[in-house]
Amino acid sequence: MSETDWKVLLALLGALVGWVLAQGAAAGKFWWRRRWLRKHLLLELEDLKEDLGQTLIHYEGLIKVAAIGGILPEGRVPLEAPIYSEFFTEAYAGLNRAQRRSYKMTHAQIHAVNAGIDHVRNMLLELDPRGITKEELKKRGIDWMEMVKGQYLNVARAYTHIQFHLMNIDNPDLGGPYGDVAQWFGRHDHKAADKVVEFVEFAQGKTIAELKIHMADRKV
Repeated sequence: MSETDWKVLLALLGALVGWVLAQGAAAGKFWWRRRWLRKHLLLELEDLKEDLGQTLIHYEGLIKVAAIGGILPEGRVPLEAPIYSEFFTEAYAGLNRAQRRSYKMTHAQIHAVNAGIDHVRNMLLELDPRGITKEELKKRGIDWMEMVKGQYLNVARAYTHIQFHLMNIDNPDLGGPYGDVAQWFGRHDHKAADKVVEFVEFAQGKTIAELKIHMADRKV
């Protein structure tokens, strides 16, 4: 082999080695990016779980005060999930089917919670007692009670979805509508409904001021 041939061969080998290294670097960067996205999607779920816990306490207070005929004019700020909103499409391919389905279901629940928060705010604006009859005000009070009860149950379901996902990070398989997981969710739904009854019973005979003091020390 001539000197020229050796130079050509070395040049080709150099180009090949460079291409292989570039591909390895790209693959490594791609792998790290997927890992970063999976990690931060989970961290965001943990943050959302804490936010939902505080929202549960908020609705608990509204239910207890409503149970004695009062209305707390207090709202909540909608929950945010910037990692899911901005990067879920990118992370999609790096997740298995159970993870994708669980994330989508969980964030559908978060969307419902935020819609409920908006509904509470709008209903508070409509509860101005000026210019309406006592009968109408009483009816609005009943509607308010039913609404905050329903919102508590919505938040509890979202909280349960996140709890399930964090308990089964690698395979949060929701299964079918009549499977073991569905029954597990059903039991948690029943527990949340039982708590609503307990809140109403607890409030009886208490004043709004007493309930506020009690709620100030509440934790999930």
